[in-house]
Amino acid sequence: MIISKKHWTWSFSSFIVVLTLGMESVELSMTILQLFVFTVINTCLLCSCAMYNETYNNPDRTCGYKDIHNVKAKCEAYINFQCTEKFALIKSVPRETQKQIYVILKEGYESPYVGELASHWWSTGIYIKNGSPWSVLHKDISSILNQSGYMLSDKKNDSVMIIEADIKQLDVRTETGFAKSTTQAIVIFITVLKDDKGKYLWMEEFTGEHKIDINYAYLKDYEKTLGQAYCNALTKFSDAIQSSEFYDKLN
Repeated sequence: MIISKKHWTWSFSSFIVVLTLGMESVELSMTILQLFVFTVINTCLLCSCAMYNETYNNPDRTCGYKDIHNVKAKCEAYINFQCTEKFALIKSVPRETQKQIYVILKEGYESPYVGELASHWWSTGIYIKNGSPWSVLHKDISSILNQSGYMLSDKKNDSVMIIEADIKQLDVRTETGFAKSTTQAIVIFITVLKDDKGKYLWMEEFTGEHKIDINYAYLKDYEKTLGQAYCNALTKFSDAIQSSEFYDKLN
C-alpha cells in the first residue's frame, strides 16, 4: 500500500492537533485537580483552626486528668440556659380577674449536669453556667404570666393563688450516625396551680424538643438547641394559661 505525501501530511497534522488537544485537556484536568486539592486543603485548614479554637481555646471547655499517667481525661463544657425568644407577641389576653398569683421559686441545683458533648477521645459533660435553671424558669414564667394579663403578687398571703414550677428533665446530646450526626435536646417542666389553702387546682407537664444536624460538635450549637427546646416548652405553657380551663380555676 502506497501512502501519498499529501495523505501523510494530513495524517501528521491531525496527529499534532489531537496531541495538542490532548495536552491541553491534560493541563485543564491538572488545573482543575490543583484547584480541587487547594480548596480541600484550605477547607481542612480552616476547619482545623476552628476545631482547635473550639476545643482548646474555648474558655467554656476545660479538661483535666484523673491519674498521674495523663491517660484518662475528665472534660467539662458549660453553656447558658435561656430562651432568647420574646413573649411580647402574645396576642390573646385573658379576662380580668381579681385573683393575684404568687409564683414560688423552686430551689434547684446550681450548674447542673444537662448532657454530653460529642467527643472522639473522652467523655465531656455539659453543665449550666448561668446559675440555677430553676431561677431562670421562675423568672420566665413570671414574665409570661404578667404579659398575659395576670396580676402577680410579690409575697404569699391568704388572698393569692400559688403557682409552683419544677424542672423534670434537661438534656442535650449528639446521636452519631454513619453519614451525619444529630444534636437533640429535650426540656420538661411541671407547673401546679394551688389555692390559698394549698389545694391542687390544676397541673400540667410541658415538653419542648429541638434537634439540628451537625458536622462538628460546637458548644454554641448545644446551647442554641437546648435553648430552643426550652422556648418550645415555654410556648406551650403560654398557650395553656390563656385557656378557659386555667382561667376558670382562678374564679
